Amino acid sequence: MATELAAFQEALQELQEDLDYIRRLVMNADAKARKLYQGVDMVIRELDTPSPEAPVTPTCPFVPWGENDDATDFEDDGNTSSDEKRATGS
Repeated sequence: MATELAAFQEALQELQEDLDYIRRLVMNADAKARKLYQGVDMVIRELDTPSPEAPVTPTCPFVPWGENDDATDFEDDGNTSSDEKRATGS
């Protein structure tokens, strides 16, 4: 009976060591998850904070380009084929 109790005690000791190892893994994973969460939270706060260096978009009242800048200025009359353009150097 003493040998059975000794074997049982040894098995319990191994189980305790395994549980301690698992606890350490969980604590490390939890710490890493908290760091990642804090990093994501920091990035979200930074994205939500308006920046004075933010680019001006067309939805803003000030538009940095003129009204006619998007007009097309083609010198080609549209009748010249691409082969003729290559031959003439146009």
